[in-house]
Amino acid sequence: MLQRVQAKLRFELTRVLNRWLMLLARLPLAANAEADAGELLQQMPPLFIVGAPRTGSTALYQIISQAFDVAYIDNLAANFYGNLPFALRLSRASGGQGAHGCFESDLGRTSTGGWHAPHECGEFWYRWLSREEHYVDAADITPDMVASLRREVVAATRALGRPLVFKNLNVGQRLQLIRRAFPEARILYCRRDQAFTVQSILAARNRLGWPADALWSVRPKEWRALELLPLMEQVAAQVVALERQIEVDLKAFPSDQVLVVDYESWAGAEPRLLEDLVRFGGWARRPGASRLPVQGGGNRVRDPVQMKMIRDALSAVPAAGNRQEK
Repeated sequence: MLQRVQAKLRFELTRVLNRWLMLLARLPLAANAEADAGELLQQMPPLFIVGAPRTGSTALYQIISQAFDVAYIDNLAANFYGNLPFALRLSRASGGQGAHGCFESDLGRTSTGGWHAPHECGEFWYRWLSREEHYVDAADITPDMVASLRREVVAATRALGRPLVFKNLNVGQRLQLIRRAFPEARILYCRRDQAFTVQSILAARNRLGWPADALWSVRPKEWRALELLPLMEQVAAQVVALERQIEVDLKAFPSDQVLVVDYESWAGAEPRLLEDLVRFGGWARRPGASRLPVQGGGNRVRDPVQMKMIRDALSAVPAAGNRQEK
């Protein structure tokens, strides 16, 4: 009982604090701060890591934030989501924004990695966007939303003097907003054989005891219709729909601002992966970063009968967007 009361008190205090931080974030900037925003983001464009769940995105986030001299939201900064420049300054002042050494995660959560392990920080995005509807259509995007989001990221980039890296998979369904707010942005799209993505999602759902009639993790725009499907068909259609939307919206970005990384391609391939990332992002290597435990490509059939059912379910999804190894 006491623990529940303490947790609720911490939640309420954090919410009140972040309301004040959001007010501070709206204070007028210096006249030249807005004027040079475009030049700043041309030099240090933000990176957004997107993809369906269970495609290796957390591992790539950990690798990039460990190996390269970039800024990122860590577990400490995530508590101060109401003001990103303040949160990242606080993280740096307390020893963060360096090599974090965290290469473990639990379904995307990195709490066991300490205060400075990278964090998805959904609360930052919920300042502008819905918790329920993850897909954002062009009609949902307002000029105030674009200006406010861009202003916050510009201020955080200026405060840290480094490009920002974000990993929040909901953003993959919000790329039209990203294109409007950050035409300079780089997008890293994580993919995996869809059958193994479905297998991994099913295992995660089973472990969590997730209800069969509710989508887990990222919701495509047709998520309500998908929840009416039997579980196997639901998850197969979810993966196809998420990737189809990402691939449609990525067409709005210049090709040199997009890097597709297939999960199967980077198993034990640290030098090649890092070379590809350097060519894409142009980031400097982080001083003192240790060798990276690159562990992608771990596709393993858990149950041959289930895998056949998964591939059959994927084959039944309309061909547009259906991608799996043959």
